[in-house]
Amino acid sequence: MPNVIVTCVFNPPTISIQGTSIRQDTIEALQRALPKQTTTSLPSQRPGESAKFLLTSGGATGGRIEGGADTGAHSNQDDSAAVKGEANNKGYNSWHIDLGQHYCDQKGRSMIFLVIMEALEEEGFALRGTHTVVTEKEKDVTRLIFSRA
Repeated sequence: MPNVIVTCVFNPPTISIQGTSIRQDTIEALQRALPKQTTTSLPSQRPGESAKFLLTSGGATGGRIEGGADTGAHSNQDDSAAVKGEANNKGYNSWHIDLGQHYCDQKGRSMIFLVIMEALEEEGFALRGTHTVVTEKEKDVTRLIFSRA
């Protein structure tokens, strides 16, 4: 059964998506929508610096996604993932986005969760569970667990 686990760490917001293959247009839509859901005021957001999802592991080539193309110069892919057989990695990806210039209060966090749920529901995933903890460093970590419906 294909599953996706989304890990959200606050503050600053960082989002990781691990699991089965996700369409490129879904990743791009999340890339555009997530920074708009934070509670950082618009004048303090820098217009030229948009956050990008990085493919950190999986069966693809890795790298920063810009305009739908992979660029190997900013590759974050683990070398051990390339050594593993394609059968072990088939369909598995791990995406990561860091919104380091942003902040999320409780409303902003809820909006980020809503955007993620809507994007994954369009791909046929359903939310199956959540898990939230507060770390020793006062970071909130929330995991959203999805499976294909």
